[in-house]
Amino acid sequence: MSVIVKISSQGQITLPKATREFLQLQKGDNVEITRFKDHIGIFKNSSDGTGLSGMLNDCVLEPLDLQDMEDAIAKGVTKSR
Repeated sequence: MSVIVKISSQGQITLPKATREFLQLQKGDNVEITRFKDHIGIFKNSSDGTGLSGMLNDCVLEPLDLQDMEDAIAKGVTKSR
């Protein structure tokens, strides 16, 4: 589901009702905004991590071999694909 919302003059957005219902958000709940390479995700914030369930379902990543992992660690960055 994709929805376009307008940013207010104060930098705020209103989450559409369908989105709030899908995430089971109530007034006063916290959400987590996560920045990815070229987009953001909005997740229900929960201390046990259940709000992140399914977050990677749409990601298709190729496995990294040991040398790729060691190179990334040495550079101090995570290699994005």
